[in-house]
This record gives sequence, structure tokens and C-alpha cells, in this order.
Amino acid sequence: MSQTSLQARVQSLAESLRASEEKCAELESCGMRYKAVEDEVKRLRKELEEAREVSSASAASLHKLAAEMSSQAETLAQAQSERDLARRDRDAIERQMKHLEMECERKDRDLEAAEAKLSVVKARKRELAAANERDSATTVAEAQRRVDAEIARLTEKQEGEVSQIS
Repeated sequence: MSQTSLQARVQSLAESLRASEEKCAELESCGMRYKAVEDEVKRLRKELEEAREVSSASAASLHKLAAEMSSQAETLAQAQSERDLARRDRDAIERQMKHLEMECERKDRDLEAAEAKLSVVKARKRELAAANERDSATTVAEAQRRVDAEIARLTEKQEGEVSQIS
């Protein structure tokens, strides 16, 4: 082999070596990028798994909250229903109270009128009793006077008869 062919061979080998080194550097670079991508994939998978766990826990919490909300909604509906019934009862009691108050006022007026009539009747009774007493006293006195007059007349008559007999 001649020197030029050796030099050509060395140069060819040097270029081949340089190409191989470049290829090696490129492969190393690709390996590093692959490693970085692989690390990123691992990190993202871990993050995804954590997100799934959080999502699962959140879904369970949401389900629990939905059940509590449903229960609270039922409790609220029942409380509102009871409140409405209580309001109706209160309104009915208020109407009944107003009716009873009006009835009491009417009875108070009736009682006042009856008391006024009773007062008039009592006064009239006293007047009649006093008049009756006066009339009774007058009647008794008149009857006594008549009886006394009759006794006196009969006594005189008897005395007149006794005197005629004697």
C-alpha cells in the first residue's frame, strides 16, 4: 500500500471515527433526552396516580356531601312543612281569639245591660216593697179601724140588747 492510499485510508478512518463519535454523541444526547423524557413520564404517571387518588377521594366526599345535602333538603322540607302547619295553627288560633274577644266584648255589653236592668228592677222592687209596706200598713190600719169599728158597733148593739133585756 502506498502512502497516499494509507493516508486516504487514515483519513477515511478518521472521518469514519468522527462520524462514529458524532453518532455516539448524538446517541448519547438522544439517551439523555430519552432519560429526561422517561423521568418526566414517571413523574407524570405519579402525578396522574395522585390526581386519581385525590379525584377518588373527592368523588367520595362529593357523594357524601350529596347524601348530606339530600338529607338536609328533606329536613328543611319537613321543617318548612311544620312551620307552615304552625303558621296555619297560629292563624286559626288568632282568628279564634278574635272571635272569643268579640264574644267576650258582646257578653260584657250584655252583662252591663243586664246589670243596668237588674239595678232598675232592684230599685223598682225596693219602691214596690216600700209601697207595699205603706199599703200594708195603711191596709192593716184601715182593717184595724174597721175591726175596731165593728167591735164597737157590735158592743153597742150587745149593750143595747142587754139593756133592753134588763
